[in-house]
Amino acid sequence: MARGKRAVVVGAGAVGIAAARLLARQGAAVTLIDPARAIGGAWRAFEAEPGADVEEQGLRFDRGFRVGESTGDARLDHALFGSLDLEWRRSPGYAREGHVVGGRLSTHARCPDARAFGEAVAARALIEIHGARPDALAVDLAATLRARFGPTLTETLYRPAFHKLFGVDLETLAPEAGRGRIPSRVTLTDHGQTERHLRESSALRARLAHPSSRGLRAPGQATLVPARGPAEGWIRAGLADLARDPSVSVRPGARLASVRRRGASVDAVILDGGELIPTSCLVWTRSAASLLRATHLATATPRLPARDVALVHLVADVEPATDVVRAQLYDEPAQIASAVFYRELRPAASALERRAVTCEVLLDPHAPLDERALSQAALAELCEVGLMPAGARLERAWFERFSGALPIPTVEVGQADQRARLAVGELTNVALLPGGSDAPLRCTLRAADREVSRLLGTSPLSRAA
Repeated sequence: MARGKRAVVVGAGAVGIAAARLLARQGAAVTLIDPARAIGGAWRAFEAEPGADVEEQGLRFDRGFRVGESTGDARLDHALFGSLDLEWRRSPGYAREGHVVGGRLSTHARCPDARAFGEAVAARALIEIHGARPDALAVDLAATLRARFGPTLTETLYRPAFHKLFGVDLETLAPEAGRGRIPSRVTLTDHGQTERHLRESSALRARLAHPSSRGLRAPGQATLVPARGPAEGWIRAGLADLARDPSVSVRPGARLASVRRRGASVDAVILDGGELIPTSCLVWTRSAASLLRATHLATATPRLPARDVALVHLVADVEPATDVVRAQLYDEPAQIASAVFYRELRPAASALERRAVTCEVLLDPHAPLDERALSQAALAELCEVGLMPAGARLERAWFERFSGALPIPTVEVGQADQRARLAVGELTNVALLPGGSDAPLRCTLRAADREVSRLLGTSPLSRAA
């Protein structure tokens, strides 16, 4: 146990709250700070009708696709999920996700199925992917994808998909751009042929996907959603857990001014207004560049371009025509990037929730927008690709716009981030766990367990850590 040690966690999103709970579990006195008054980050629910009986009305929407993920370790899962005063629905395997690519809807996997572009394209891509050799020294995303998949998939599938996501060309993006947002594996053959190719070449496992993930049962892989209500239930239960510990202080609305260094370590954080909080270690869930600025290790970082994210929460007059919890739309010029269907996501969905969908739309900054027209267009796109029944009518809609919510990872920004991570790595008592990263949640939670044990000098909960 780490009795007597103090820890500060900056950022009270899902990752920050999880890290704070792990630190407190190991005996540290924890201060969790976040500039937002209503903490929870992207896991906060959108309350469509404030003041209404939300359990009865069913009008609390998730801000995107938010599900818990098993870490693959029973002890760590219990600490993060099972020990809370919250009932979970646990589903073995992967979430039921679908996608649209080449104008074709697939309801069996998230990874894009390039067979939608025709047999000739799929056959040519299969030959190229066998001969491709991933290049760790690629200078941009275009070079990375060509080395990984060959030219056919790069130009036919990935160039339009990434342009839809970030609004720029592949040559502008850093080699690792979009990891987690667009899958790095693709389907080219049926299940039997895919199995044969994977047996013949283990190197293809990171690039070739099965046409359906529904029958796949990776050991320890499971998705978790609250038995009732929005995904925000995990955040609320985690905060309630922290509130029961007298050695934990949660500080919503606390704005960080700077981080004080002593040599190669951090010994305090300073809030706006001058309040100083001593600490033995620091968990930072923001970007590496922002930590460099806070510690004055660097004052100038590249301007970070970004796109706006619009969320359209809509209720139609009929239920969806699909059984997926989420679908991603990779084609241009469709406006929708992804859609979440609450009938399948929530075990106890209300009548309204069963007809509700949240659509994510990516926008250039300051682009004018007609909210009603966008809501109608979003529903029309869902009908066109077969996710909603033809002729579905819009009953109600709510709209949110988040300025600069999707950073564009350009080559320059990626290089600066690598330099920032190297510099941050010299701070011996700091853990960098960016909560907005595109790494799967299960990976970030395992990393939090490892980093907490390193900072406190204790054993990790996960036996695989």
